[in-house]
Amino acid sequence: MLQAHIALIDDDEDLAALLQLWLEGQGHRVTTFERGETFLATLKKNVDMYDMVLCDYMLPELDGFQVYAHSKQMGLSCPYLLLTGYSDFEVAVQAIKAGISDYLIKPVKEEIFLPKVASYLEYRSMEEEVLFTRLGKRVVAQSPVMQDILRKLSRVAKSRASILLTGESGTGKEVLSRMLHEISPRSLGGTFVAINVSAIPETLFEAEFFGYRKGAFTGAMRDHDGYARMADQGTLFLDELGEMSLASQVKLLRLLEDRKVQALGGRTVHEVNFRVISATNRDLRSMIDESGFRDDLFYRLAVVTIHIPPLRERPEDIMPLARHLLRELAEEEELDVLDFTPEAQETLLSYHWPGNVRELKNRIYEAMLASTGKWIEAFQLNLPRTSNSSETRSLSYLDAKGDFERHYITRLLKITSGNVNRIAELSGLSRKAVYDMMKRHSIVPNEFRLQR
Repeated sequence: MLQAHIALIDDDEDLAALLQLWLEGQGHRVTTFERGETFLATLKKNVDMYDMVLCDYMLPELDGFQVYAHSKQMGLSCPYLLLTGYSDFEVAVQAIKAGISDYLIKPVKEEIFLPKVASYLEYRSMEEEVLFTRLGKRVVAQSPVMQDILRKLSRVAKSRASILLTGESGTGKEVLSRMLHEISPRSLGGTFVAINVSAIPETLFEAEFFGYRKGAFTGAMRDHDGYARMADQGTLFLDELGEMSLASQVKLLRLLEDRKVQALGGRTVHEVNFRVISATNRDLRSMIDESGFRDDLFYRLAVVTIHIPPLRERPEDIMPLARHLLRELAEEEELDVLDFTPEAQETLLSYHWPGNVRELKNRIYEAMLASTGKWIEAFQLNLPRTSNSSETRSLSYLDAKGDFERHYITRLLKITSGNVNRIAELSGLSRKAVYDMMKRHSIVPNEFRLQR
């Protein structure tokens, strides 16, 4: 049985207490509200905190339809069921047109109420599992922390909530954003528009985002629709968010509030509908405290905040990522490079990766181009054996290669107890190449046959 967190909004205390009793009897956690405004205030803190919303139609201020409209605008994506004392057909039609999942007519009967709640929760769970599976096929992530992140992304994939991804440079924030767009409904009708906002001077912000017509200003040699219209019905990805000037932040806030653009030199006002995903390696909350970032813009962009940890904190992902990148790069360059030697794997796992996935890709690319066989060797990665090793960096190429060969063949001899045939199988080298390597470094295999 699925256990969910359900928001129940009803000013009828007796009915709310009864429904809460039924739901908690099924193992669900229930948070009750007498007014829609109070419920909406909790969504501002975390739009993804509820698995289902049950809302009365007639409430003291905002009614059930208005609460739903505000919730959707904030990015709510879970099932929303309306409770109504009216059996009027028009109310049902209005609910369906508004996008409300379903409605229940009072007095509510337990034998109808609980199965309906269970069916919507089950459907949502299945839907999220499908999205999680699709995301998992696109993103290499085996560590528990990254699996949790993929779960969170699959939960918000269908919502309109703005998402802020934080983390060090090179952790893959743009890749995750693209994948999230691909599994969302917005991929069907819109595009993914990625912008490095730090590269746009504040004097050109309006021109780039709102668009311009040819001749609108000096240098406007052609029409430009603007990023906002280009992302209409799709996703607008704002990278390096923390580098935006305060003047540009004001203009971005206006765009997000109005969702309307008028090109410079143009007369037509266009409504735009896009989802915003932002990324930064800066601490925006600290910037707010220091008056370097607007708090009202932050809360518009950080409806859902997800932190991507650095690669050194998720070592389980290093080798799967390395092999994935090697396959991709080898295919692009049409090279027959298959895998990493054991020594190369040890080197990859022992390095602290300050540049994260971006650095990993660059190192693998360089090593692949330097490789003359089907295996990437440790010295070709040009990495220190540990993050503090300065000796390895000072070695010449020939010294580094010799050092690698000596350690590599010694390790294989220990693993195989001096079995040259087994070494040839593991390394992909011929028996002659193995013997030549041992001869170069004055290594005798018989010495290892005694070691177990």
